[in-house]
Amino acid sequence: MSDTRAIRVLLIEDNENDAILIGTMLSGSQGPRFELDCADRLSAAVDRLGSGVYDAVLSDLRLPDSACIMTLGEVQKAAGATPVIVLSGYQSGEMAVKLVKEGAQDYLVKGSFDVNLLVRSILYSIERKKK
Repeated sequence: MSDTRAIRVLLIEDNENDAILIGTMLSGSQGPRFELDCADRLSAAVDRLGSGVYDAVLSDLRLPDSACIMTLGEVQKAAGATPVIVLSGYQSGEMAVKLVKEGAQDYLVKGSFDVNLLVRSILYSIERKKK
């Protein structure tokens, strides 16, 4: 992104520790500046996506009111053209391929990525969606 405004990210995550970790990673990024908004349920995320403008969405698959493929589908529907990156504890390569085929821009396994990979995934996802 060539301008200096912050990249607005919606994090959909019900685990408070995971949300804090992602927030810490993004706030410590040496690259672009990020503004992080969080939702701990699918219903709250859908509301935020309907009223806010985000550059990217980071979404867990298991939420108190949704699970797996259904979560991705509902988030994508609410997000429109905004790229959705899945963050999951599932380490299945098969699941990752399936979700990318369903439209996820990327699939990152929780605990297996650092700030550089997270930032790169967000930036690449935004660029891919522009085309």
